[in-house]
Amino acid sequence: FYFATDGENWTDASNWLSSSHECDWGTIDCNTETQTIRVLSNDNNNLGGTIPFEVCFLPSLTVIDLDSNQIGGTIPDSIGDCSNLQTIDVDNNVMSGTIPASLYSIQGLQSLDIDTNQFSGIISAEISSLTNLDYLSMHKNIFTGTIPTEIANLGELEIAYFDENKFTGTMPAEVCALVGNSLVTITSDCSGTPPEVECICCTGCGPSERKDFCDEIEAATELEYNDKIETIFKGISGDNAFDENDSDRSAALDFIRNEQFCAEEAALVQRYISALFYFATDGENWTDASTWLSSSHECDWGKTFCIDLVITDLSSDENGLGGTLPFEICGLPFLEVIDLDGNNIGGSLPESIGDCKNLLTLDIDKNSLTGTIPESLYSITGLRNLDLDNNNLQGPLSNDIGNLEDLENLSLWENRLTGTIPSSIANLGNLTIAYFDTNEFTGVMPVEVCSLRDIKLDNLVVDCGGNPPEVECNCCSQCA
Repeated sequence: FYFATDGENWTDASNWLSSSHECDWGTIDCNTETQTIRVLSNDNNNLGGTIPFEVCFLPSLTVIDLDSNQIGGTIPDSIGDCSNLQTIDVDNNVMSGTIPASLYSIQGLQSLDIDTNQFSGIISAEISSLTNLDYLSMHKNIFTGTIPTEIANLGELEIAYFDENKFTGTMPAEVCALVGNSLVTITSDCSGTPPEVECICCTGCGPSERKDFCDEIEAATELEYNDKIETIFKGISGDNAFDENDSDRSAALDFIRNEQFCAEEAALVQRYISALFYFATDGENWTDASTWLSSSHECDWGKTFCIDLVITDLSSDENGLGGTLPFEICGLPFLEVIDLDGNNIGGSLPESIGDCKNLLTLDIDKNSLTGTIPESLYSITGLRNLDLDNNNLQGPLSNDIGNLEDLENLSLWENRLTGTIPSSIANLGNLTIAYFDTNEFTGVMPVEVCSLRDIKLDNLVVDCGGNPPEVECNCCSQCA
């Protein structure tokens, strides 16, 4: 794929052809369990050449997202072999030829975005097979013939752009019948006297034009847009978020305003939080900030990982991050992984960290965190990995740590934690690793915790090596 699309001339080819696993190359997204590629994404990156037909030998491939490049040639005739595809997004390229017949066999396809190319020919009646399609964008090509009646079979279709082509005839009444049901937007070349396509149900004739500055949030003007997004973001960051004393949040707001990013509220919030994360952690001084704050989707920024364009993994380890961790990251409702180890992030863990209720991994070791472990953290009952070692955390461990019954790895060594090790840790029956050493704990390792050594707890380490030991422990695997 790299060589076929002229990889040496890409704008950003970082990691590609490196010795690391190909799942770590660029913005490729893989199934974490099988390490097989599920998303081939590389938009707005100056790709050229052609798409090799071999991409369909990636059996888990669900998304091809290569819009806004200079890819030429045709859609591979064997594209139907990509039987698990849900998204084909190759708009804004220089592709040509017809739609391969095999494409219509991809029955799970949900989004077909091929606008602004040089595709030609007709739309086959076989398009009726794509019954899961909800987005169809074909405008700005040179398609001919009539718009087939069989599109009426696409009961999930919400958006259909046919304008700026060479279609003729009449929009079928059967297709018009979808309007008011699933179909919200449909366009064709229905202006002019006479029109190229007669259409009594189209929501737009000719080039797509928004009636409002940003339809998605019902903002008719730029001024209304600016007011509405500020109100939305205050709902995330608080009423005083954008005063003169909060430069990071103001910078994130200005970033969204300046690019005039228009989307539904959830997508606006995700982009705002992503930008805020950059500013709050001193992004301009990161070792590698490539693609961050670019015009591409925030799922393509750095090592951010998404499923269906929703962020699930916020990772940027050993990358020179500083500043503090903004509490708004828990406004990403499907966030499962925070992996920021090996940086210089200061401040405390957000008190509202418990709002990240879907977290599986919290990995911020080797930073400069201070303060105590927030009580709300112990409410994240699905948490499996808690890695906070090599910081400056202090205070006791709460008995509520016993709520984290799915916890497998607990690494708290080299902090300034005090008090005794709570007996409630005995509730963590899945625990395999527990590092408590190089802290200021005292007392005796509870016998209830020692009982875990007979279950799964292979590594249990405390400061039990002195004379007398700071913590007495007759079951530890190692004494520091």
